[in-house]
Amino acid sequence: MLSNVMESLTIASSKTNFSDLPFEIRKMIWLYCIPSRAIELEVPPDQRLPSHSATCISWTTHQNSRPPVVTRICRESRQVVLKDCGGPIDHNEARPSTEYKVTKMPWFCPGRDIISWSSLSCTLPYGPKALGDHSYFISYSLQARDVVVPGELIFPFRYLMPPKEMFNFKPNFSQTESDGFRVLNDFMVCLQIVTLHMSPEEALNSTISGRTGDSLVHLVDVYDSAQIKKISGEVKSQDANTELIFDRLLQTETLHHEVDVWKEHAKLNWICRMFENYHANRSDQQFEHDRRMNLPSRELECFVRHPQDTSPGEVDHDRWFKSYVNHNPPRFDRFMFDMSIPWVQWAYNDVPNFRPVIMFRLCVRNCAQLRSTSFRQEMYSGRYPPEYQKGPMRCQYEAMWKLEEPEEKAMVAESRKTLKRL
Repeated sequence: MLSNVMESLTIASSKTNFSDLPFEIRKMIWLYCIPSRAIELEVPPDQRLPSHSATCISWTTHQNSRPPVVTRICRESRQVVLKDCGGPIDHNEARPSTEYKVTKMPWFCPGRDIISWSSLSCTLPYGPKALGDHSYFISYSLQARDVVVPGELIFPFRYLMPPKEMFNFKPNFSQTESDGFRVLNDFMVCLQIVTLHMSPEEALNSTISGRTGDSLVHLVDVYDSAQIKKISGEVKSQDANTELIFDRLLQTETLHHEVDVWKEHAKLNWICRMFENYHANRSDQQFEHDRRMNLPSRELECFVRHPQDTSPGEVDHDRWFKSYVNHNPPRFDRFMFDMSIPWVQWAYNDVPNFRPVIMFRLCVRNCAQLRSTSFRQEMYSGRYPPEYQKGPMRCQYEAMWKLEEPEEKAMVAESRKTLKRL
């Protein structure tokens, strides 16, 4: 509709000044410039992984959580955005952990922005609770346009992981059922984060940065091969890990096969964890009720031999389930659920719809030089005094947030130029 209005104005007068337009049309233009962003809550996905690639995503997280650049154009644009396009999230009241928050009050526009839950299983123990109180996350997720969670919390996607990132994850996100997370029966799952390093000019001219250059986190459906190829064609040579990820992303047939296998294993893992948590927490009364209803009394009774398993010998359920608990990712190549059990049928229908995506992040800093891999490994190896490890390593942690003023001014200046061209 906005394009039709602007076309009519162009035909009527090619010299119409913006200030001479009716307020309703100016308001439509301001709102058109508001980006749709992925707002990260809790901890950035790779903030504390000691052997992660030599990148630093703190700058991207900080920029992506600021008020839209339109609010810094003039008084009218600021009033329009503040009235109709959300505001800052008050983490002091909402967040269970105040020690590890990476942005104090990120800007959130209900109905337009995407909420990104950014804690990994390896970072969760640092918080006050193992999985915390997710009520604040749920409240914002219900207002958001969509929700995305890290794939490692559901089931690790090893196909896109560089060798250094083969961590022993403990995927147990289904445990959040008691916190009400299961009200979200459909959400995106981030299989891999790809950090793209560009100059401010290259970033603003790319597909990812949005209309005004302040949407620095872009989510792409893993099956959208055309968009992935387009992004790959826009970026220059990156670090070795990013090049490896792009090489595998462009192998479309293999990628789609691996994603299909991941989706099935993620569903099986969700049911296994849900069943394990249920049996671990149920009371004696619940146990008697389940026995009368002919429900499985043990986890092992839900499994049967996989039809593709041709290994000789008897089925050893105890050994398999112990292997499931101790190995990450779990192995589902020998056993499958018995679909004749009513509980299993109900559990399959109750599993959320996982929509796998790839998260692309723009960064205009030379992170490989600012924060080398060796520095990050020393940072988390315990070689520093205890007083520096609170948070952990508060001094280094806060130093990663320090923005250089020239970069800040460059991004604002380029964003203003982009707005003038709209």
